[in-house]
Amino acid sequence: MRVPQERLRQVALDVTVVASGIRSGYLFDAFAIRDKRTTLRQVLEEYLTNLRNATEHFMDVALLYEPHSEQLFFANTRKLRERALRTSTLNASTTSSGPSEDGMVYLRLEGSRAEVSSPPPRLEPLLGKVSEGFAHNPSRSGLCLPDDADHLDIGTMVAFAAHILDFPVAYVPTSGSNTAYLAGVPLDVYECVLEADPATADVPRSHTMIKFSCPQDIGLTTRELSPENVVRKLRARFENRLRTAGFPGTLVIHHTVETLDRVAL
Repeated sequence: MRVPQERLRQVALDVTVVASGIRSGYLFDAFAIRDKRTTLRQVLEEYLTNLRNATEHFMDVALLYEPHSEQLFFANTRKLRERALRTSTLNASTTSSGPSEDGMVYLRLEGSRAEVSSPPPRLEPLLGKVSEGFAHNPSRSGLCLPDDADHLDIGTMVAFAAHILDFPVAYVPTSGSNTAYLAGVPLDVYECVLEADPATADVPRSHTMIKFSCPQDIGLTTRELSPENVVRKLRARFENRLRTAGFPGTLVIHHTVETLDRVAL
């Protein structure tokens, strides 16, 4: 299988953004493997091993594998340990429904209905297990999440992915059988785009770093998820990281309103 060079460059940039600490993680969705003699997980493990052997810049990057959905995340283990510790400390004093003190807002989904909720009860233990796995061996290059229905209910895993991907809002679906979440519901859609200096060589002019949504009616009734506050929160989170990493360009945040047939989780 031949993968277009442009697609490979996009993957390389996404992984480099994680290695630089600009993002906590990146969900790999660039291409699939049809060769029955190998798996996508094996291909990405070899790719990461080669990066780590080439430069220390990638030593904080590890591959997280979720066996139930076979999703693969490139994650910055240092960022994950920091965020797991912060989440554990703050959630210990947060018992009621509503925005958590670390800035994450959880939205319980039932079909086309969404409401602000507490974090899934199994989320903190899962984040703790991941953090502990890397605390004992910071240089490890991969970790398989527990293949256990008690830990991997869909609500926990979708919220876990939101943490890995640095979203300020986490959907918590109640069932995996409903494939039409938020169908026909107006959504605030946010897209963070990295725009590089045109004079910078070997860096794409424009690159979408993250993209996520939130029901528009939630943004109108929940202060933390108003468009103004979400954009402010994204700038506060990423602009400092970009400066620290020495990114040669700017962060552009687009906000649009869209209505879809369904929201992919």
